This record gives sequence, structure tokens and C-alpha cells, in this order.
Amino acid sequence: MKITTYIFGALLCLVTTINTYAQDMTTAIGYMQAITDQQQYLMQKSWNYMHTAAHSFDIDKITKAQKELIRGVEKSLDKIKSMPDFGGDTNYRDATTDYFESTLMVFKKEYKEMIDLKEVTLTSYNALENYLELQDLANQKMDSYFDDFNSAHETFANQHGITLIDYHTELAQKIKKSVAVIGYRDQLHLDFFESYIAEINLIASLKHEDASLIQQNNKKLKNAIASGKKKLSNRKSYENDDQLIKTVQGIFDSYQKEAEEHIPVLVNYYEAKEKFAVSEKQMKETPKNKLTQKMVDQYNKAVKEINKASKNYNKTQKKLNDLRGSIVLAWNVISMQFLDTHIPEEDI
Repeated sequence: MKITTYIFGALLCLVTTINTYAQDMTTAIGYMQAITDQQQYLMQKSWNYMHTAAHSFDIDKITKAQKELIRGVEKSLDKIKSMPDFGGDTNYRDATTDYFESTLMVFKKEYKEMIDLKEVTLTSYNALENYLELQDLANQKMDSYFDDFNSAHETFANQHGITLIDYHTELAQKIKKSVAVIGYRDQLHLDFFESYIAEINLIASLKHEDASLIQQNNKKLKNAIASGKKKLSNRKSYENDDQLIKTVQGIFDSYQKEAEEHIPVLVNYYEAKEKFAVSEKQMKETPKNKLTQKMVDQYNKAVKEINKASKNYNKTQKKLNDLRGSIVLAWNVISMQFLDTHIPEEDI
């Protein structure tokens, strides 16, 4: 099971522009435009990272894009630091420097922690929750950093009689849309992920051939399914696109079929196997002249039951393997189709 999530809170800000393309930093307008240019550069680098992550399950490729993002922030930061003061006033430049430095720390620290968690999220519900909580924390930090920067940005404009025009650029709209799309996908993923982990644990318990242990894990799976279905019932379609909701519902239906139909067959096999082992041992350890008809009948019954259970077991194992494979494939394929539909390749 794959999962990719991204942090971009403050980068969804309205891009403030000035009614000129002047680059003369001796003028207030030119000074602001120089900083705005670095905002735009940061946004483009951010979009490149998001787009790569949204359309790839290649962790190395995503990590490479992340490093390029960090280098982009560092490049912009160097340019901002090299800017002169404006008429002896350094507040605006310093606030911008603080904003880029703080953003850079998020990309380095929180991103590193998320990458460390990424592999674990494939097999741990708690790790996935921690991963998404870390993402939210990073977003909150970046929102706070941007608020401080934007205050200095507006103050500088007011001091120099500059009228700001706030609007969403096409790139800003793409980033905002991408965050919403990915966030929606992640919530649905979390809805069934507990069942996914419970099912992994259930399958792992089969190797112990302990009917009681298997039944305990099967109960946990049923509970996880019930909990997940309740969460899913509150989800709405994304822009009239309900393919992810239908896919997750189908996953729950498949898990439920496994828990209610397939697992009991396997449990029956292990119970029959245990009974046969006890009866067989009794037959071997009891002298022939002391064998009773009841013991012989019990053994013959155990043989018939294990033979029947064995045939059902083999058939069910194949069905179970096919079912489990289709569950993982369904989510990966539909999830990618959903991202491709709402964050299309041609938008890059």
C-alpha cells in the first residue's frame, strides 16, 4: 500500500503583486517586486515538488524533488539577504529573510521526519496518523510564518503609498487545488487503513495455525471495518467525483467477505487439523488390543473432516490471495486515477 502526502499551507497565500514590472530597487515598487519575484520562484519550486509527488510512488524521485525544493529556497534566501536596505529601513527585508529561513527549516526538519516515517506508514496505522499530524503541524508553522511576513509586506506598502492587488495566480490555484485533492485522498486512505493493518495482522496470525488467535484477529478486523464504514458514511464526493468513496466501500466489502466467509473456512481447517492430530496420536499410542470402536470411529471421522477441510482450505486460500491482491491494486490504481484527474499531468 502506497501513500504520499505533502506540506504546503502558507504557499497557498494570495500572491501580492504591484502594477509594474520595475526592477529598480531604489524605488519602493521595484524593491517589493524583487521580493515578489522570489515568492513566485518559491511557489514554482513548490509546485514542481507537489506535482512529482502526486504522480509518482518512487520515494527516491520524490526525495530528489524535495532536495531541489530546498535548494530553491536556499537560492532565493541568498538573493534576499543580498538585497540592500531601503532608505535605511531593513524591516521588510529582514521579515522576508525570517520567512524564508523559517520555511526552509520546515522543509529540512519536518520533511526529514516525514520521510523517516514514510516506510513505517505502510504497515502502521499509528505511524500514518503521526505522519498526517506532523504534516498539519508543519502547515500551521508555515501559516504562522507567512502571517508575520505578510504583515511586514503590507506595512511597507502602506508606508510608501503602494496599492496592493491580491489575486490568485494560475500557479497558486494549482497548488491550492492540489493540496485539497491530496488532503481528501489522504482522509479516505486513513478511513480504511486501520482495516488494512488489521487484515495484515490477521493473515500473519495464520502461520501459527492457532484457531483461537486467528478468531481474535478476525474480530479486530470486523471492528476496524465497522469503525471505518462509520467514518466513510460522513464523506462527501469531491467535486461530484465519488470514485474514491466507491473504491473504499468496495475495499470494506472485500474485507468483510474475507472476515465472514473465508476466515471461518480456514479456522475450520485448523480446528479439524488439531482434532485429527489428537485422534491420530491416540491411535498410535494405544495398543491394538486396547482400541475401542469409539476410538476408531472418532479417528475415521477426524480423517473425513480433515480431508474435507483441507480441500476447502486450498480453494479458500486461492480465493483469499486473489481477493487481497485486488484490494491493494484497486486502491493504488483508483487513487492514482483520482490524482491524475484532478491534478492532471498537463498542468505542470
